[in-house]
Amino acid sequence: MLLSEHMQNTETHQFRMVFHNLVNDSGNLFGGFAMQWLDEAAYITAIWFTRMKVVTVSVDKLKFKKAIKPGPMVEIIGKAIKVGKVKIEILGELYVETANSDLRSKTVDACSLLQRLPRITSQFVLTRTNGQNWKKKILK
Repeated sequence: MLLSEHMQNTETHQFRMVFHNLVNDSGNLFGGFAMQWLDEAAYITAIWFTRMKVVTVSVDKLKFKKAIKPGPMVEIIGKAIKVGKVKIEILGELYVETANSDLRSKTVDACSLLQRLPRITSQFVLTRTNGQNWKKKILK
């Protein structure tokens, strides 16, 4: 399998609900929860891609584009975007959809999915480890 095919085949999707216990005193989702969800998605994507133990090395370009209020569903997507000898870069995206709309059923085709703008985007860099925090090769 080509690297580009493998990158596409290991894209991950997770779903969560934004409940009232996850918001701050302004009524918005705590940014830390969004960051945790994105890091988890990046971790799962990297493990699925490499089938090896990995650790998060850095997070870059975390952008909160809009406040997230309680009530909607969020979709957290992890995509491998760059693979090196010892590290893999994962793009994390978080999308919001209201629970009482039919938007989900109308966004099945790729064009509609591509038109959605993420509320939060981030880039994670992970590296393979031998369990003792020594970097190991991902690609041979």
